[in-house]
Amino acid sequence: MPDPSELTNHVSRITGSQSPLLRLTRDLDRWGSLFLEIARTKEIPAVEQILGGLVEWMGSDLLDGWLRLPIPLFEEVSDLSEELFRACEAYLAWIRQARHPIPAEARRPHEEVIRGVLQRVHALAERPIGG
Repeated sequence: MPDPSELTNHVSRITGSQSPLLRLTRDLDRWGSLFLEIARTKEIPAVEQILGGLVEWMGSDLLDGWLRLPIPLFEEVSDLSEELFRACEAYLAWIRQARHPIPAEARRPHEEVIRGVLQRVHALAERPIGG
């Protein structure tokens, strides 16, 4: 029979994992939303800076989540962050070669890809742990 203190630690780890999940998904949502805003309104160096910030976040805060989340849940957050990075990177590459000013309707397909990733981030944040 397992030691009761081990069970308590395990339950605490699982129930406490929601807070890091919410923090990480909120952060990911902020990065994606900020990228969309800056890509619409600022020059390329500002957009590059936001993308660099997302990469830095992935290498620090996201990796810290590995210690606080069950591995499958961490992998989902990590996969979504990678998808967001790839979508933002593709949008930035497109902005670099597009004729300026860029009309909103031309931006829409790239923005929809990013919003799709963010919708999945929101769904993960709202999903019950273990669901």
